Amino acid sequence: MRIRALGAVLGPAVCAIACAGCLWFVAGAAAGAGTVVWVKGSLARTYEAPYERVSRAVRGAVRDLEYTVTSVRHDASVTVIHAKRADNAPVKIQVSRVDASRARVSVRVGRVGKREPAMVVMDAITRRVGR
Repeated sequence: MRIRALGAVLGPAVCAIACAGCLWFVAGAAAGAGTVVWVKGSLARTYEAPYERVSRAVRGAVRDLEYTVTSVRHDASVTVIHAKRADNAPVKIQVSRVDASRARVSVRVGRVGKREPAMVVMDAITRRVGR
């Protein structure tokens, strides 16, 4: 009986620790659009705004932050911008159409992904989108 009680307490705790990287993703998915999620070195958010509007906001945010754009790929459903910060850290921003009224943005700064600089980029995008 004592072993079962210990297992009931330790089982969820061990699972939470083992899945810590996924925990942010699950919490963000449950919260829905507008929630910022850190997944495998990238920051992601779904905006309640059309893809074209979010794509324009991303390009404007890159200008606002004075990043040097190294490449842009843009089509009807995906925009990918590669840029460099003043310290030469690489920045990758991807905008994907979710549906007619929502778009998902992911931001990665640095080769391994740095959360704080990615938040700076996401905040600049959010100001541009207006939500």
